[in-house]
Parts: sequence; structure tokens; C-alpha cells
Amino acid sequence: MLATDPARDWRVELPEMIRAYNVAAGGVNDDVRGYHHTMTMAFLMIIEGILAEVGRRDIVAACNAVLASPATEKDALLRFWSREALFSREARHGWIEPDLAEFKPRASGHMPA
Repeated sequence: MLATDPARDWRVELPEMIRAYNVAAGGVNDDVRGYHHTMTMAFLMIIEGILAEVGRRDIVAACNAVLASPATEKDALLRFWSREALFSREARHGWIEPDLAEFKPRASGHMPA
């Protein structure tokens, strides 16, 4: 979606799309389950950086770059947010700044060290 329709404002549209999907699939969006805003926006930022480098025309290269990125590592975001902060109600419902390290994916899409 990000690669094939860059004119859309995914930061606005994606949250509602995920919430709607969760409900349609029989899930819920509450304080502990379903849509998680901070995680969604963090991964969106990473993917935007990768697409900026790789380009949007070669979807296979873009997918491979995302899959090869540090974002796929288990607990990748816990280098920046403490577990308590990342899994808080506030982080689930809105963006919270990281409490462990600055999170600014580079233009290459790689996460900061």
C-alpha cells in the first residue's frame, strides 16, 4: 500500500483501516488488545525510510529490504521504549515518545543503533 499509493496519507488512514479489520475479524480494539498506535507509527516510519531509499517501483526489492531490516528483529522497538511504556494504554491509543533512546529511522530505513 505504501509503495503503490504514496499520495494517500497513511498516517491518517492506516489506523482506522487496522481498527476496522480487527473488528471485522472478530477482534476488539481496547486498552490491551487490537490496534496499537505507537507501534503502527514506528513501523510506518521505518517502512517509509526504506521506500525512500529503495524506491516504490520495484515492490519485490522494497519487500526484501523491509524483511532484511532490523525492524523484523524480535523486540526491535524495545531498544527505544521500555516494555512498560510501549505496552501502556497511552502508547496503544496515541503516539508516545520513546523513553530509552531516540527513535529516528534514517533515510536508509535502518533503525538507529
